[in-house]
Amino acid sequence: MTEQEHEARNRQQQVLTHIVRIARESRNDSSKLKRFLRRYERSPGELDDIIQDALLEATRCSDRFMAKSSVETWFFGIAANVARNHVARSAKRSSQLESLDATPHMVDGELAQRNGEAVMDVSQCVSYRQLAKVVDDTLAGLSPDLRGTFHLACLEEESYRDVAEIQSIPIGTVRSRVNRVRTLLRSKLQQGFADFATPG
Repeated sequence: MTEQEHEARNRQQQVLTHIVRIARESRNDSSKLKRFLRRYERSPGELDDIIQDALLEATRCSDRFMAKSSVETWFFGIAANVARNHVARSAKRSSQLESLDATPHMVDGELAQRNGEAVMDVSQCVSYRQLAKVVDDTLAGLSPDLRGTFHLACLEEESYRDVAEIQSIPIGTVRSRVNRVRTLLRSKLQQGFADFATPG
């Protein structure tokens, strides 16, 4: 076994150990995970379903953990995605049951949106892709702590209080890290996209 394979196996084992611990702790109604997920779902039965799905998803993806953040931050990101998808599916089912007559209007709206997207200027699309690459490259170069905090607060849109709880850091540290990353991103974008930012 190569050193790289050995490290990958260690990371995977670290994730699986963490998942077992979370599964055990989540039986308690006051567990950190349940408190975190109640912002998405309050029903105990639905909450348990979300936790089970999150545990299964994390187990399935355990070999993809790259240690760019803590295992806990990585897992809570998965749990948040599972919860949002769960809530979205529930809302969609409720909407379909309440009004099937709305379907034609929804289709018309989707078609209008697609038509609008189709006429977007090609050069603008290229610029947007370049813009996204600058952001991706900048985030990839951050330390795991900074990247994890920014990901939860800005990409996963968790509250600063929840991020502080997930990462076990003061809320002031969350604000400081997010501000540092935002300042860095602004600097990178100004350097690389001065022309794009100025009409003409």
